[in-house]
Amino acid sequence: MVFEIGVGGYSSLTPGGSLAVWRDYFLRSRIVGLDIEDKTVRLGGRVAFERVDQSNPEQLAEVVTTHGVPDIVIDDGSHVGSHIRASFDYLWPLMHSRGIYVIEDLSTSYYPTYEGADPPPASSAMGLLTGLMDSVQALDTTFERYPQWGRRSAPQYPDVWSLHVHPGIAFVVKA
Repeated sequence: MVFEIGVGGYSSLTPGGSLAVWRDYFLRSRIVGLDIEDKTVRLGGRVAFERVDQSNPEQLAEVVTTHGVPDIVIDDGSHVGSHIRASFDYLWPLMHSRGIYVIEDLSTSYYPTYEGADPPPASSAMGLLTGLMDSVQALDTTFERYPQWGRRSAPQYPDVWSLHVHPGIAFVVKA
């Protein structure tokens, strides 16, 4: 099951272009597009569309109840820091081991229009990634081997296996 938050179609582009890519790439998966605006998406029986506010846990719960828990989430939605965190904080705990959560357009963390700043605030996507990076480092057993170095606080996201950050995009893999 693949959820894509944000399906485009705000300009001359046809909504759901990337949904078609995921449909053709993940040949045995169901693809669900989520967007705050109503869109007409006709891409066959394996692709569904739900009008959802990504920052609304109740609406996300309805999508999960209808379609199931996602194995992959691609967040290309509003790019607003609080919205990214809200959908991550709701969907991440539900995802299965080795699930992948993708956050696109990280540069918006630096723009006030998207609740960002320079440097990015903790509430931004980059702020979220900082917490995720700290959680990945909790997997390092150095603190257990060298207790004289001090104690380490419990990670905020103990089920993060790995974090891969590239220009504009991050991939979070669940343990």
